[in-house]
Amino acid sequence: MSDTLQGIQFQDDLPDAELEAVFNGDNEFCSPTSKVNPAVPGDIEGSKDTSIQPLSTGNPSSKDGSPNSTVTAKRAATRKGGKTTKAKKAKDAPATDRVIFHVDVDSFYITAERTRNPSLLHQPVAVMQHNQGGFVALSYEAKRTGLKKGDAVGDQGRKRIHGLHGRKSLADCRLVCPDLTVLSMDTTYYRMISSQLQDCIQECLGSTAIVAKSSIDDFYIDVTATLASLDRSVLETEIDRLEACRCVHARDSHKHKTLRWASRPIKQVPEHWQLAYALAGRLRQQVATRFGTHFTLSVGIANCKLVARLVSSLNKPDGQTCCLPNDNAVVAQSTPLKLVPSLRHAQGDTLVDLIASATVRNSTSTRSSARHKSKARVVSTPKEVEPTMLGDVLTVPKAKLVQVIGGERAELLYQWAVGEDPSPVVARQIPASVIAERSFPPSDWTAAEPYIRQLSLDWLTRVSEMYTLHQRVATRFVIRWRQGYNQDGRVGGMQSTSLPLPPSLRQVLSRRAITQEQIIGCQEATFAHVLEHLQSTLTAQQVEVLGNTQRTGITANNYPGLTRVQLGAEGFEHRAPGGLASYLVSK
Repeated sequence: MSDTLQGIQFQDDLPDAELEAVFNGDNEFCSPTSKVNPAVPGDIEGSKDTSIQPLSTGNPSSKDGSPNSTVTAKRAATRKGGKTTKAKKAKDAPATDRVIFHVDVDSFYITAERTRNPSLLHQPVAVMQHNQGGFVALSYEAKRTGLKKGDAVGDQGRKRIHGLHGRKSLADCRLVCPDLTVLSMDTTYYRMISSQLQDCIQECLGSTAIVAKSSIDDFYIDVTATLASLDRSVLETEIDRLEACRCVHARDSHKHKTLRWASRPIKQVPEHWQLAYALAGRLRQQVATRFGTHFTLSVGIANCKLVARLVSSLNKPDGQTCCLPNDNAVVAQSTPLKLVPSLRHAQGDTLVDLIASATVRNSTSTRSSARHKSKARVVSTPKEVEPTMLGDVLTVPKAKLVQVIGGERAELLYQWAVGEDPSPVVARQIPASVIAERSFPPSDWTAAEPYIRQLSLDWLTRVSEMYTLHQRVATRFVIRWRQGYNQDGRVGGMQSTSLPLPPSLRQVLSRRAITQEQIIGCQEATFAHVLEHLQSTLTAQQVEVLGNTQRTGITANNYPGLTRVQLGAEGFEHRAPGGLASYLVSK
């Protein structure tokens, strides 16, 4: 749903063409796009232990608590070069093996809204970006009526944004779903819920767990140390209650080229992963106890971040999936490259093109060789274009990959292609920057002013929080904007300028206790500061562009309006409250 910039959520190009597609796959039992996932008998949801307590630890070398106990697992199968080869019998994972959770809140914005307004439970609900920006979240009840993310975008957006053509207007959405409740985004509230959830996760798993927020609604958690020091008796009841463990099904995933899962008897899963699976269930249960049963999580369990993330959606909503280490490569071979979070945009397109070129070269060579062996006429039949898989990266010569995207990134992608990811889970440090943004229909200055005024308030609130929570003060003020929807570099595309911290913010931060009233009091000064610099910059740009109408094709009649503004703060430095006033004066 979002990218991150130095630890701050950055909603990249919403509601533009980069809006994530909603995939309506086959409603198959083991398909990752299943609309309904049948419950596994004896799953963890039935536990009655609802107390939220840090996990106790025991002697990891004791007979009952050791993660090193050996449990025989079923024989795995791996495939290489299209041939099936039997793998060695899987052994129990040693305690030193990493165990990573990827925790994703199901329909986070909807879940957060239902947390403060329980009357929305079991009702069709949509959260809409400001100013006809379209739906950014839908409840499962709303999705069942056919509504999708990106619906309800304004007329201009549907006409001009590639990928939103043919989407429903808000009026059409209400015809399809008359009972739909439409709410505006409340990012301040969502960030508060996200922080509370992170605290709850840490409290449940204890200080040995490393919790890192990936975005506002998902987390990576390294529970390796937690499992190594865990007294098995803490989870014995949960393990005994579990009849099955939902695991990646290697054979079916490879056969159908889509990730699939199957229920495996819990006692056939290595003990180390039994504990991990039970721990994930305990976490889901305790989050539901704290926030309500509607607050559900989907969890992926694996030995690396990449695979944990890719399998976390297999049992959405309110489920968990484990990938045993022997099946990591199958996950990479069965995942479309463009569904990997960091490969959804430009770099993913580049990789798809490289893989296509490599495939053409290989197939041309094969056909040439076949013609020499037989002169018989071969009639080819058209086939469906299959998606490019993450594992297909291996078809690109490494030297070519290094040339195009650089050595470090190429090495990482080669590891990803076989289901390996050595990157550690690192607890997020204090953010290095703050960003607030608004997108809106193409607007002139008069129409854009209300949006920028509200954005100024959002920005001030965020920056003030940085000082209140971390005693950090920004030294630079950044303004970014977009005109129209084009990305061709003429007028469209994000542009930016930076300037010193505005005096209004210095005034606010010179106080030890910062109140909302004080923030609102200097909103107008901040708004004027932003407007002055933005107007002068855009006026100069407009003069230049209209002076080259013959080259650009842009005239006063078709000059694009402002469609997006971001306000940022960066260059944060720590200042104790006592020394803040003199610091601000010096700046």
